[in-house]
Amino acid sequence: MTSRWEWLWKQQPTSEGGENIGFLDPGDYLDYEINVTVEGAYSADYRTAALFGTGGLELQLIDAAGNVTVTANPSFSSTGDWQNWETTTETIELPKGEIYDENLNYPGALQFELG
Repeated sequence: MTSRWEWLWKQQPTSEGGENIGFLDPGDYLDYEINVTVEGAYSADYRTAALFGTGGLELQLIDAAGNVTVTANPSFSSTGDWQNWETTTETIELPKGEIYDENLNYPGALQFELG
């Protein structure tokens, strides 16, 4: 996983067990490499928590040639606390292919945590 502001966000434990990425701000992003062996519809689950406000992400699929396809634009509402988690699920279509970069780009104006 790579990010734009790796020194500003941090992995931290969650109230439910496991870890989350905290202190995400506008312009931050996280990259994950994925290998899609079967083309089709997949579920993308986002666990988020925020004290106040609303926000969202842009999920991008970047192929080996650098072509970018936006696969989802989930929106999130306040959960009332930094450790009060909610799951947002979206169906995304992914083509079969080599290893892709899945980019979680945060263009919004709300600081939140992603678990």
